[in-house]
Amino acid sequence: MKFDAALGITFSGRLLHVGCGGSPCPEFLQDCEEVRLDIVDDYKPHIVANLLDMGNIGEYDIVYSSHVLEHVNQYQVQTALK
Repeated sequence: MKFDAALGITFSGRLLHVGCGGSPCPEFLQDCEEVRLDIVDDYKPHIVANLLDMGNIGEYDIVYSSHVLEHVNQYQVQTALK
């Protein structure tokens, strides 16, 4: 992690971008080694998997997800966050 005058903090390390879709990571994560995961192959993710059953996909320093929980049922949220 390093400090950035404009944003306050930026991060670095191995990043898992869950439910990446076609969206880039926010600017404060641009120094990360991004591994993209999505259930939709059309987005050309590194890993095609369901957020609820990703399997053994390795270890990451950071997990980033935005606008994904709205796509799971309420009873699946706890599983998704684990």
